[in-house]
This record gives sequence, structure tokens and C-alpha cells, in this order.
Amino acid sequence: MKQYIYGKNPIMEALKGASVYKIYMLNGHKDPKIFDICKRNQIPLEFVDNKEFDKKVGKVVHQGVMAYIENYRYYTIDEILKDIPENKQPLLLMLDGLEDPHNLGAILRTCDAVGVDGVIIGKNRSVSLNGTVAKVSTGAIDHVKVAQVTNLTRTLEDLKTKSAAELNEELVAAKKELFNLRFQNATNQLDNTSRIKEVRKNIARIQTVIAQKNA
Repeated sequence: MKQYIYGKNPIMEALKGASVYKIYMLNGHKDPKIFDICKRNQIPLEFVDNKEFDKKVGKVVHQGVMAYIENYRYYTIDEILKDIPENKQPLLLMLDGLEDPHNLGAILRTCDAVGVDGVIIGKNRSVSLNGTVAKVSTGAIDHVKVAQVTNLTRTLEDLKTKSAAELNEELVAAKKELFNLRFQNATNQLDNTSRIKEVRKNIARIQTVIAQKNA
């Protein structure tokens, strides 16, 4: 599936990696950067009038440029979780019933700024990733991973279950490391006093998180 997007920032981001099939510029509009990228990558470029812009993207603030691209990709929950750095506290945002593309674009822009790992939206009664979202997000749509799911409630429960299992695995691993460090200290193999303190703090942290989830 393909779609039209508009605005300089979304198109510049799309040109960095998305499949861009064609660029349209308003008659008389000049943008050397986009023109050079099109020429270098052999992307077709056509100059059209305002009527053509209105026909393809509606009466919007298009900044004199639009593009015909492959639809924005949705990620699976597992793909989002897999890409979260190992030592980072995961941060996901779930949106229920959000229908305004301007709001989703603004949310993606904020998520990109604060380091949200992924956004989860519903398939039903929810806005999808489109040109307006791209324009308002000012490029964030290409950086923040978005998953689209059928059942938000079930997805939330699945995430809670998966989170609890991962925490228990982390706790077991930390306790095992603590045992080995104590053994090394007791047998005078190594002085791991500072590392033991760190592991104890980590164990306390994990236990606190588990207790909060079970409260």
C-alpha cells in the first residue's frame, strides 16, 4: 500500500530511508536539497499546481512539496521490546480511542523527545499513520516505533505477564551473581566488595518493582 505525505520535514526524513516513489513540487517552488536528493537517487520529480495538491492531500499547509511513498510501517510488540537497550527501563505508551491525526503527530513528537520506546494504538476507532500525522510529528514518525493491535486490553495484560516473567529471570540471575561474588570473597579469589554492593542494590530494586506490581 502507498500513500501521500506532505511538508518539508516529513519528506526529508522519508528520503533518508523510506520507499519514496515520486516527489511533487508546487509550480515555482524551489528546494535545492530535495531536488538534489531526487536527482542523486533517481526519484521522479514533477511540478504541479495547487489543484493537484488539493486533489491528493486536501487543503493543507503542504509547504509546496508532497511525496508518494510506501505506507508507514507498523511494528509488532515483540519487535519493539527486542529493540529496547538491555540496561534501559522500558517506556511504552498505549493510546485508546485516539482519532485526531494532529494529536497523534504531537504525541509522537513528544515521545521522540523524551525517549519513548514504542507507541501502541488500536486498529479500530483509532487514527492510523498518515500524512497529517507525519507533518505534525515533524519527522518523529520515522523514529518512534508504532504498533497497531486489535485488542488493547489483552495486549496490556500480555505485557504485564511478560514483564513479570522477565523481572523474575533478572532477579534469579542477580541472586546467582551475588552468590558467586560472595564465594570468591570467601575463598580470597577476588575482592568484590564494591560489586557486591551494586548487585545487592539491584536485587533490592527488582524486588521493589515486583512488590509494586503485585500490590
